Amino acid sequence: MEKEFLKFSPVGEDDFGLVYSDLERAFPYEERRTPSDEKKLLEVKNCHFDRILCGDKPVGCTVLWEFENFVFLEHITIKTEERGKGYGSETLYLIGKTYKNKPIILEVEPPDGGYASKRIAFYQRNGFVLNGKTDYVQPSYHRGEGVPLLIMSSEPLDAERTEKFISEIKDFCYKTR
Repeated sequence: MEKEFLKFSPVGEDDFGLVYSDLERAFPYEERRTPSDEKKLLEVKNCHFDRILCGDKPVGCTVLWEFENFVFLEHITIKTEERGKGYGSETLYLIGKTYKNKPIILEVEPPDGGYASKRIAFYQRNGFVLNGKTDYVQPSYHRGEGVPLLIMSSEPLDAERTEKFISEIKDFCYKTR
């Protein structure tokens, strides 16, 4: 049997609830929007809120923001029962292939010796590097203090570019409600 390849399909009104429940399971409350705020992303021009499909089977989702000089991968999640099958790596490969002329930026929790450390190692195996910025705080989705995170990217970035990209992310992505 031939292996089915992954593809992306925009999230619509009909499947939003199922996709949002995947985000709820994958991300803590502080690191995700409310359902009503997340649903608004379906109408934002430079935001790609997609299901990841293997054939016709949903295996995960991504929330990706396309800017002129970079791409911000805000969320990537693979369904719990589909993990360990290569879908996450293939998803990152496809995103990298699609945006081959732009760095891809993402946020990760600081290494803790547990799951956060494994997540960082996963991204590193897929070509991402930790950037030197250690004082980054993801703005709160819920009007709180925010979440201390680290920045990873598909290529090394100097401090000036990192700050510029973070500024655009904060100004646009976290103010889109």
